[in-house]
Amino acid sequence: MQAGEWVKKVREDPKGAMEADLVIAAGGLIIIFFGGLVAVAGVHPRWQSIQNNSPAPILGTIIVVAGLAIVLLGILLAIANVIVWLGGRRRRGTG
Repeated sequence: MQAGEWVKKVREDPKGAMEADLVIAAGGLIIIFFGGLVAVAGVHPRWQSIQNNSPAPILGTIIVVAGLAIVLLGILLAIANVIVWLGGRRRRGTG
């Protein structure tokens, strides 16, 4: 999809575009929740549990960071869609 097609779709259906961004951000929150569960569960190497009892939630941290990136992507897309939508309203004079 080219930029012109995306702008046209956002201007035609701004509610649908914002809902899609919300779904992306919600998916990121679900991934963050899953990463938190993995981190709290203490997924760590077996050798570390033998030496001491502190968990090393590296996998959970990686999953949480990926979820944060997805949430950030959803927020950035929402901001871009609002800017495109407002720009179209100003040009048409229907604002």
